Amino acid sequence: MEDLKDNKRKIPGMFYILVSFIPWIIYWILCGMGNALGIVISFAISLILTIPQIRKKDFNLMDITSVLYFSIAIISTFIFNLNVFVEKNGFLSYSALFLMALISLIIKQPYTFQVSKKDYPKTYWKDKSFLAINSIVTGVWAVIFIANAIIFLFF
Repeated sequence: MEDLKDNKRKIPGMFYILVSFIPWIIYWILCGMGNALGIVISFAISLILTIPQIRKKDFNLMDITSVLYFSIAIISTFIFNLNVFVEKNGFLSYSALFLMALISLIIKQPYTFQVSKKDYPKTYWKDKSFLAINSIVTGVWAVIFIANAIIFLFF
């Protein structure tokens, strides 16, 4: 039976990163066109992505960040009638993603680490090189996120 488990096709870890970006991409597209519905759709997708993680008690930091960000965006937009999450969607979202990446580095759990674990055996997970590589990759993402936030702030 164990052999059958090992022979299952695994979904590559990078696929999970792509899926985690889907709520953000929809948000950027719809809110970029001035449509606040992008916030609601992105929140719903984020919840859908997070529910299986709650059941497994195995959380993806980016998905949790998405739920929190879009929750705040919904409350601000639809309860307090603030349009800032639509008008400044690029700056705010990239700033949130930068903070997520930065915090994951500070707590020594780079957000790319969880996805990388899906592609590598457990013996690598505690290896200092494996963690260092994930820290570098997460650091690169943090730079990309903050650069995008700055671009959206000034342009």
